[in-house]
Amino acid sequence: MRVTLFKFFLTFAAGLIIIAFYWFFLKTPFLILNISPPESSVKIDGKEVTLGDENHLPLKRGIHSIEIYKEGFVPFKKTIKISSFKNEELSVVLKKIPVPLKLLEEPVLDFESESNQLYFLNKSGFIAKINLFHENGRFSKNLNIEAFPLSEDFEIKNNYLLIKNQNKYILYDANAYQIGGGRLKELPEGVILAQFAHFEEKIAAVLALPSGKKELIIYDFKLNPLIALDARKLNFPLKIAWLKDDSGLLVVDNSGDFYIADLFTREFNSIPLDKDERALALKSNPYNNLVAVETIRSGKVIVKIWDSKEKNFLKGEKETTLLKSTFLDQEESLILFSRKEGGLSLEKWQPKSQTSIPLYFSLPQTLTIKTLGYSSSLNAIIFSDENGFIYKLLIEDGKYR
Repeated sequence: MRVTLFKFFLTFAAGLIIIAFYWFFLKTPFLILNISPPESSVKIDGKEVTLGDENHLPLKRGIHSIEIYKEGFVPFKKTIKISSFKNEELSVVLKKIPVPLKLLEEPVLDFESESNQLYFLNKSGFIAKINLFHENGRFSKNLNIEAFPLSEDFEIKNNYLLIKNQNKYILYDANAYQIGGGRLKELPEGVILAQFAHFEEKIAAVLALPSGKKELIIYDFKLNPLIALDARKLNFPLKIAWLKDDSGLLVVDNSGDFYIADLFTREFNSIPLDKDERALALKSNPYNNLVAVETIRSGKVIVKIWDSKEKNFLKGEKETTLLKSTFLDQEESLILFSRKEGGLSLEKWQPKSQTSIPLYFSLPQTLTIKTLGYSSSLNAIIFSDENGFIYKLLIEDGKYR
């Protein structure tokens, strides 16, 4: 009797071990997918799969890459780990790829955004503004700067306008146009480039004087000269970018040489590049110490980051077929519009971590970006195409919404 009972328990225990072995090592768990829209395609480890009944997908234990996609929607990608006999459940709602909102039905020559306002120069030569928070834009009264057509160059800062007209730079008070005034003062003869500072009410102006002397002068908004730097060793024209807190200027001259203008010593100090490298353009961010420097090296466009606090380049750089770039305010990230094989590419690049996040959009692949900007109040990219039409795209969590 005891032997029979012992055999029974031994057989029962062996059965339990076999069942446990099956559940833990042989039974294939299922991935249960809840997908919207339901007609989406699924790839597991790069291979397209067909979902079974009730969206059950058998998966072996281990690490798997999953991709869910559908035309017109932002693809979903994730790495999952199957480590037990239990079924895993994943719910995914694909976001529609947004179509940019056209702000105006008429093309413009130039635009600048400040706070929630968009100032634009229309083809009649007048400056007007719209409210960016209004879904389709809302016109304000034309500022009617002068009675003659303007050039394509103007800037806005703290409701002051710096406008280039007939090779002259003029400072205006935009608020004063509500009461019929506005014109403040004309910058001196010989100014070939003028640009607002980031924070304080200052203007950097590059002068080429009839005597042949070249200067970079810092003015206040009353156009009193504050600091003058001898710029004779630079090859004009120049491109300039203010450093954080207006502590200095970075300068690229027409030869592609790269300088820092020290406002304390009043000298231009050369910043070395690689032997076959020339600087093309600068893009600064008033909220941090970083300046994006676009260069060309061996026929390729490179974006590298100058850290004005450490006074050197960050280690990482990005090779790109860049069209336009802009910093995200108060972030150490760049938005890069590039042209790659198959069309346009838009990404958020974080240079310190050397990571890129693709930004999805719905635009003609042949589009040419003329001007690109960022509105911090909207968390939106504002850009114009080659025809002068202005669009906005809203950003959320690194992707468009």
